[in-house]
Amino acid sequence: MRIYTNSDEAILNLDIISLESQNIKGINFHRAFLDKIKIKKTFVENSDFRNAIFNDTIIINSSFKDSVFIMSEFENVRISNSNFENCKMRFSNFQNSLITDTYFKSSDMKTANFKNTILFNTIFENIENSQSINFDNAYYNIKTQLPKGVDPKEKKMLFIDNEIDEKYIIIKKEFNNNKSYDEKHPLREFDIFVKNNLNNLNKDDNNSFLLHLILSNIILQYKVIFKDFADRTDKFIKNRNTYLKDYSNKNREKIKLLIENYNENIQLSRKY
Repeated sequence: MRIYTNSDEAILNLDIISLESQNIKGINFHRAFLDKIKIKKTFVENSDFRNAIFNDTIIINSSFKDSVFIMSEFENVRISNSNFENCKMRFSNFQNSLITDTYFKSSDMKTANFKNTILFNTIFENIENSQSINFDNAYYNIKTQLPKGVDPKEKKMLFIDNEIDEKYIIIKKEFNNNKSYDEKHPLREFDIFVKNNLNNLNKDDNNSFLLHLILSNIILQYKVIFKDFADRTDKFIKNRNTYLKDYSNKNREKIKLLIENYNENIQLSRKY
């Protein structure tokens, strides 16, 4: 973390990779570089984040209150189960981010930018200057509550109405936001799954089954990048297709319905 004032020389340079379970009050983070760190279970109040950089940061179960985020950069961030209340967020940039189960309340968001951002299960309440917010190509679902008076069609937003597409879009967003295949890459879990389940899929865990069904289709599109496990992925896909054929005859109505609609839904997802 690097903090600047009015010069190009950092007045504070700390080797911080996470802020977890912290209570922060009245701190000046003006022009701070808080990029690529994890903020978890942290409460922030009455602090100054003007022009601060949060790019590629992960924010989980955290709360920001009575703080200033004017012209702050949140590009490619992941925010979940967090709150921003009574904050000044004019000209803040959340472009290309993944924001879920998050609450923006009583904040000034003049010209804030949420272009190409996922906003599933996110609530905007009592937002000032909401008409100037950029929501171009932002994704929302039935649990998203947009600012009062904002027309999603006029803002060119994309409504996602089913769980399959939601999961597909989230996973693909995580994939595209990662620059390299490392231990933090969203497909790492899939790689491990492939190694351990070449000849077996969990027929009793619908969520796991559906998740890896989606992941396997994503990896088919991008597997050339990951040559180290392309061969075993091919084998997994072959086994998966056999499994689908057999499983479609099982008397499990819920998963049968998902499978019947799967190909249609996944093709719809790919256009996003």
